[in-house]
Amino acid sequence: LSLCGPFFRITKRDQREFIKSVHKVQLNAGEDVTVGIHIRGGDTRGADGMNCREIHPPEYYIESIDFVLNEFNNQVKFYLCTDDPDLNYPTYANTIRHLASKGVGFYHDPSSHYVKDFCILSECDVLIAGSSTFALAAGMVGKHKKVIHSKNFVEQFKNEDQKWYS
Repeated sequence: LSLCGPFFRITKRDQREFIKSVHKVQLNAGEDVTVGIHIRGGDTRGADGMNCREIHPPEYYIESIDFVLNEFNNQVKFYLCTDDPDLNYPTYANTIRHLASKGVGFYHDPSSHYVKDFCILSECDVLIAGSSTFALAAGMVGKHKKVIHSKNFVEQFKNEDQKWYS
């Protein structure tokens, strides 16, 4: 909850005033709009017992990519960041295939350190967020940006915590 509403009700300040990243990245997109994509996977695909309950399906990313391309007349460069670059993981594999089929500018380094991924996501113009505080925090710092969240994911937390949390 500290990353959501109570934070702003308590501080009444833009967190960018006092949270600064020591690490900096320069996104080379020219005149294109930079779009960060965060795909969560590794920690929720069974390692913590959540059985993928917080994994967004490929359709969420595909629809978000198409929306952004339409919104910005295809003048977009995508930056894909994930902790789970597994081609057997449908969300990851289908998102990669969809980006390739669009023929747009696309950066992805599966060996990238999570700090670099965080910095990339924090400096994008638009963030297609995965279901994590990692993406939420990246949306709150760095460049002011538009953030796309899964409506289904947000709705489940709107009024109460989920029953399946311990």
